[in-house]
Amino acid sequence: MKRFVAAAAALLFLAGCSAQPEAPVTRTISGHAVIGLAQPLSGDYLFTEAWGICEADRDIQRLIYGAGTVAVTGEGTFVTDGATLKSFSTREEWDGARTYTFTLNEGLCYSDGSPIGAADYVFSVLLQSSPAFAALGADNSRYSHLNGWEAFSSGESEAFAGVRLLGDDQFSLTISADVLPYYQELSLVEVFPLPMAILAPDAALTADGNGTAKITLSEMTLRQTVLAPDGYRYHPSVTAGAYTVSEVSARGLVLAANPYYNGGVNMVSPAIGTLELRAVDAAHMADMDGFDLICGVSGAEGMAAAMKLVEKEAETRCFFYESTELSAILFGEEVPTPVRQAVAALLDQDECTNLLAGRWGSPVVGMAPQASSLTGQYYGDLRRFSAQWYDLALAEKLLKGTAYHAPDDGREPVPLIFYYDRADSRGKAMASLLQETAGESGLLVIKPEGLTAAELAQRQQSGDYQLLFFNGSLPADAAPWDGPEILTGDILKETAFDLAHTPAAFPDRYEEKWLAFQEAYQRELPALAVCGYERCDLVGGRLVNYQDVSAWQDWTSLVLKASLSE
Repeated sequence: MKRFVAAAAALLFLAGCSAQPEAPVTRTISGHAVIGLAQPLSGDYLFTEAWGICEADRDIQRLIYGAGTVAVTGEGTFVTDGATLKSFSTREEWDGARTYTFTLNEGLCYSDGSPIGAADYVFSVLLQSSPAFAALGADNSRYSHLNGWEAFSSGESEAFAGVRLLGDDQFSLTISADVLPYYQELSLVEVFPLPMAILAPDAALTADGNGTAKITLSEMTLRQTVLAPDGYRYHPSVTAGAYTVSEVSARGLVLAANPYYNGGVNMVSPAIGTLELRAVDAAHMADMDGFDLICGVSGAEGMAAAMKLVEKEAETRCFFYESTELSAILFGEEVPTPVRQAVAALLDQDECTNLLAGRWGSPVVGMAPQASSLTGQYYGDLRRFSAQWYDLALAEKLLKGTAYHAPDDGREPVPLIFYYDRADSRGKAMASLLQETAGESGLLVIKPEGLTAAELAQRQQSGDYQLLFFNGSLPADAAPWDGPEILTGDILKETAFDLAHTPAAFPDRYEEKWLAFQEAYQRELPALAVCGYERCDLVGGRLVNYQDVSAWQDWTSLVLKASLSE
């Protein structure tokens, strides 16, 4: 996962800084909390993002995976995780590559009490890069920036040249010179340990005299350990995070506190024994209905229901915060830029915002959510770059000469198919508005087509769409060049590349390039954000010490600090 790094992070890792905790906060683990997730829970993506991701599954990943090499602080900066690492160092190679060497702390354990060593991190990288992993339908390019990935991932070599096992507590990763400099460099060496005894019990991980790691993985074995109904993709039972998955059912998940958790970068261990996670229809909430926490409520219907609930139940608290949730129309590569700009010119942005979010929404420029610090700092510039909204004369001018224009001679124009999740009320509302607006203008033909959430995700991942409705929360630290849209056009691609490869020591230069990227984005318009959302979390009377909610401090971090009253 690539992430946005605040300017301070650029200086941190160059200096070799690491978040060094003093001592873990030890608390009594007890109680059972019921948490409602207002965002859809899939359960298909609990292992990695190699098959895709949704927000709720990403949140669960944050809770169940731990002992990583790199962490993101509450201020949004990348640091090496001092709860995991005793030390780390970097070395410049003769060809311009850079090697990170990590030495682990003693006493790291999985949730079943088994020890974690350097081999678990090396195995994690090799597994996720292997041809056997790709044969499962997974994307094995997570570590494509490391030396030797191409030969290893293709099966040409059983050894991964850029990954070295140097001892029981030490390993190294070498970033290829081709991707350096890279503004988010620490994100390239982020690794979480994975238990080889569970995922690949018949595999042998070895290293040559230089430590270069080598492994042969069985596709047949991985199909059983990963893809079986109770496999690691759907039920990762042994992990190293604050919680581990103890139960999976049609109703949701139950997570159990990990007694061996090392506290993470913030050195906070959970006090609540089990978390029962269920999906909740926020728009139709009448009361807390046994929930101790309902998180991520957004949208006009959901926020209105939340307000009524708070008025009805005096002990229920409500925390509002700016989020990174967006609704957007993603454009496929085949849709010409003038047609994309014409779609924007057919729509009224305020109407879209009111339709989807009511008074709890805000206009968005590009795909830069309001919770982003750079968005607030440069909002005036972003508005200046913005695509032209609600200008029918401009829309007609842009469409003339394209196959999608409805001409005067009676010929049928090529319709634009608009895919959306048929279970999503916002997707339905946007499909109706877009179809009606285009029809009334007489300039375009829009054909909405509702899909299941899985079908929509597959279309988005494959890029097989013309128009596709995206509704979701981007990670608060998401890289602007690594969003859900397809970046098209030479100029936009060049500015994205230039932005990503800004030297980390120059945050001011990064900001300048970020603005250039946003301007190029609005000209090419790979996606049209139609609404940004304010959110709220509803907290029941039993849950204490849950406060200061924000895009950077969401429920996955705050629930670790919380406890249940008697």
